[in-house]
Amino acid sequence: MTAYLIQVSVPNELLPENKNILDVQVSDLDGLFGQASIFF
Repeated sequence: MTAYLIQVSVPNELLPENKNILDVQVSDLDGLFGQASIFF
């Protein structure tokens, strides 16, 4: 199993609630793919 630590910063001014999205896509050298999304 491989773990990834990702640090994200967001701007001071965001869109209204539930209109902001953070989408992360990761693929490794073996071609395995992972994706995560969060709305805030």
